[in-house]
Amino acid sequence: MRYLIRYICFCLTFIIFTLAYQARAVSKDQFDFDLLGKPETPPPPAVDPQAVERRRLLLNVHQGLGISLIASTTALCIIGQLSYNDMYTEAGGTTARYKKPHKYLAYGTMGLFTTTALAAIIAPVPFERNLLKFDRSLVHKIFLFTAAAAMATSGYLGYKARNHLGYNDQKSIAKTHLWLGYISLGAILSGVGVMVF
Repeated sequence: MRYLIRYICFCLTFIIFTLAYQARAVSKDQFDFDLLGKPETPPPPAVDPQAVERRRLLLNVHQGLGISLIASTTALCIIGQLSYNDMYTEAGGTTARYKKPHKYLAYGTMGLFTTTALAAIIAPVPFERNLLKFDRSLVHKIFLFTAAAAMATSGYLGYKARNHLGYNDQKSIAKTHLWLGYISLGAILSGVGVMVF
C-alpha cells in the first residue's frame, strides 16, 4: 500500500511538472502581441513650489536641531553617569554636585527633542508618499520613536528616583534611569546613522 501511494505521488508530480513546462513554452511564443497599444501615461501631479521650499527649510532646521540633539544627549549621558557615580557608588561620596546640571540639561534636551520632532512633523508633504514603504526614513522614525519612549520613561524614573531619597529601591530606579538614557542616546545615534549612511 505504501509503494502504491508513493507511485501515485510520483506520477502526479511528473504530470504537474510536464504541464507547467508546456504551458510556459506556449505562453512565451503564442501570446506575444499588443491588442490595444500602449496606454497614455498620465501627467505628473502639480507640485506647489512654496510647499516644497517650506518643507526644505523645515527639514534643514530639523537636521541642524538633530545635530544639536546628539551633542545635548551625549552631554546629558556623561553628566548623568557622573551624577550616578557621585550618588550611588562608594567612590562618589554623595556630594550631589551634578544633580542640578543634570536636571537642567535633561529639561533642555527634552525640549530640544520635542522641537526637533515638531520641525519634521509640521513640514508639509507636497507630493504623494507611500507611508508603508520600508525605507531609510521609516527606520529613522522607528529609532527615534524608540528614543522618545526611552527618554520619556527615563524622565519619569529620574523624577521618581529624586523623590525616593532614602528608600531601598532608589539605587535600582536610578540605574534603570541611567540605562534608559544610554538606550535613548543609542537610538538617536542609530536613527541619525541610518539617514547619513
